[in-house]
Order: sequence, then structure tokens, then C-alpha cells
Amino acid sequence: MTENVMGSLLAAPATPQIRFALATDKDDPEIRRLLRENEMRGEVALSLEHEPHYFHHPKIASAEDKTVLAFEKNRLVGLNRCSIHNRYLNGEIRRVGYFTNARLDASHKGRFDIIRRSFKLLHAELHCSEPPFYYFCNFAADNHRAIRIAERHLPGMPLFEVMAHFVTLFIQVPRKEDLFSTRAQKQLKSEGLNCISGAQEHIPDMAACLNFYAKKHQLALHWTEEEFRSLKRFGLSPADFRVVWDGNKVIACAALWDQRTFKQIVVRGYGSESPFRFGPVGSTIAQATLSPLAVPADNDQLLLAIIESSLSDAAKRGLEFLTLSFTSDDFRLTTIRNHFRCHEYLSRLDHVRWHDTEAEALDGRSILPETAFL
Repeated sequence: MTENVMGSLLAAPATPQIRFALATDKDDPEIRRLLRENEMRGEVALSLEHEPHYFHHPKIASAEDKTVLAFEKNRLVGLNRCSIHNRYLNGEIRRVGYFTNARLDASHKGRFDIIRRSFKLLHAELHCSEPPFYYFCNFAADNHRAIRIAERHLPGMPLFEVMAHFVTLFIQVPRKEDLFSTRAQKQLKSEGLNCISGAQEHIPDMAACLNFYAKKHQLALHWTEEEFRSLKRFGLSPADFRVVWDGNKVIACAALWDQRTFKQIVVRGYGSESPFRFGPVGSTIAQATLSPLAVPADNDQLLLAIIESSLSDAAKRGLEFLTLSFTSDDFRLTTIRNHFRCHEYLSRLDHVRWHDTEAEALDGRSILPETAFL
């Protein structure tokens, strides 16, 4: 977008005393404060934080990022972000935007005009050159206020259409070595397969494996070897992957990715009927994602072997939970529930589209964006 066009949009009257701007590095302290002080309410109140630097996270895997900020005087009161990656849609690689980190300061609760304006500005900025082919977002199932706004189809807002219900499993990491099951790993060995740690020489095979399975799903990331290697500065190296090796090639793999150095889930409170506890209020959940994940959907033994091996690694690192996600109709959820002690976090994935665009029809492939990038 040209400077003049963007300037005219930001200068246009929106709400009294509210000004809008695209985020820059100088806004980093205020962005982190807003995320820290304005948690997502539900049975468990959680703040999704980006310490020590907000702008570190959006650059993962060559993401393009646009963040619109709303200020009252010099205080940040609203935020809306779109992160763009190359993802698979109907088997093709497309530019896909993911809306995330939408926040309003508690002092401006109910200010729909700020949310609407932020989407309008994002739409203008994203469509000035090479707009994403598709957009989506993720709502916590118990974020009723946000869902009500999305479902009302209010003027000036994009359309939100439910794509799938999503289940994130928090698998509890056993504390004692004798509690770790190795049954699935032993079964693999009997078939001439090994579940081992990844190494530099596995990178081409791991990238190929991830893309092979990503193409079978909707919204899964497309990987290049260069992007794969770039993850080292975000705390993910080949050694953090569990690789199933048949002696010639990688046939399945998954990363145990602890993202707490740049992204934290912090407990801010519990409801009176909350079914579980992640830890004391104010604590960061000691969890890592099992993501990216590439396993055949019809091979329970491969999935269980990778989870078993990753849980053992998680225990050695002092982690409390291992997280991974599937749509609610994925039969692999039942397999995991039957073998491991889990807590569940429910959300829904929505297709987000503007009124001047046609809805892209998706074929029957299951929807499976990587947990680590949500």
C-alpha cells in the first residue's frame, strides 16, 4: 500500500480520541503489556504472551506479518494481527492469512468500533499488493463474546464461517521413568523401524515427509529446507525431532518444540468449575507442542511411538504437558485418549472472508494447521 493511501485510512475519522497505526518495533513494550494484562476468559483464564520481544515470533518460517494497533492518546487499547504463510489448500500451495492476537484493553470492553476499524485497516493493507488467497482464525470455544460478535455479521466486519471444531490435547508428562510405555516403540522395532532423534542429514527427508502429509490436509504449512534450518534461532533443531526411519528414508516425524523463550501461555485464573489445573495463577505452563507432526492417519502405532518417545524427552526437560491438536472428528483423538492422560482445550476454526470475495470450496481433506503456529 502506498504511504498516501495508508495515511488517508489512518487519518479517517473512526472514534473520538482513537488513532490507528501499523505496529513497529517501538511499540513492542506496549504490545507486550496489552497481551499480558488482557487474558482470554473461560474456565481457565489464560494470557498468550510474547516475552521478551513481540516481534520475534511473527518471523517464524518466513511469515509475513501485519499488526494494526489502536491508541487512546499514547496508551495501546487494541491490537489485531494477520500472519501469512504458504499453506496447502486443496493440495495446492497458497498464501494464507491467519488472524491472531486480537485484543481489546479491559478499559475499552465492548468497543466494537475499534475491532471493526482494525479489520478494515488490515483488509486495506493486506490487499495492496499480493493479498492472501484465504484467511482463517481460531476462537476458544468458551470465548462467547468474540463468537457472538463473529456470528452477528455486523456491518464493516468480514464474514466468519465455521470450518471445524478443534481439540488441543494437553498430555500429562509422567514423572517416573517406569510410567513410560514403550509398547508402540517395541512394535515398530519388530517391523524393522526405529524411532530416533533427528539429525542435520535428515533435514531434506524431514521436509519432504512434512510436505507429503501436509498436502493431504487443509491449512498445513509448506516446508522448505531453508525454512526448516531457520527454526534453530527459534529453539528448534533437528535433534528436537523424533524420526521414524525405515533404514532408507524418514516415513514419519514430529518436533518436540518448547516455545517458552518467545511465546508463553500464562495462567491468570480459574473458574469455580474448572475441571483441571495447569499450575498456580501467574505461572507459565511448562508445555511443548508436538508440532510440526507428520504421520499417516491410519497408523496408530507410528503415532503412539512418536508420542511415547517425545514424552520421555519432555520429562528429561522438566516439562509438564505435551500438546497436539486435531479436528474433533479425527479418530486419532480416541487413540490418544485411550493411551494417555489428557486435558482438553476446545476451540473452533473459522474461515474469514471479505464480502467482496467468493468462498473457496474445500475438498474432503481434513483441516489440520500446525499447533505450533496457532
